[in-house]
Amino acid sequence: MASDGCTAWLAKPPAVEVRSAVGAGDVMLAGMAVSVLDQAPLGEALRWATALATASVTDYEPGTVDVKLAEQLLPEVELTEV
Repeated sequence: MASDGCTAWLAKPPAVEVRSAVGAGDVMLAGMAVSVLDQAPLGEALRWATALATASVTDYEPGTVDVKLAEQLLPEVELTEV
């Protein structure tokens, strides 16, 4: 979930086989930071960060991200304004 004080967004990741969640939160935070710095709308920043973190958990190596997999997962991330 992310909020700018006016709008809040909830992202639901797609189901994947989790191999290791180590570092996934760091990956998500980095994805949010880069997206916000790139001036992406908050909801889309959260969607991208969620796709990156989801891709991250599919690998046994902590903090590893397959960006191509994240791009494939991106449309599967459900984004809801709450």
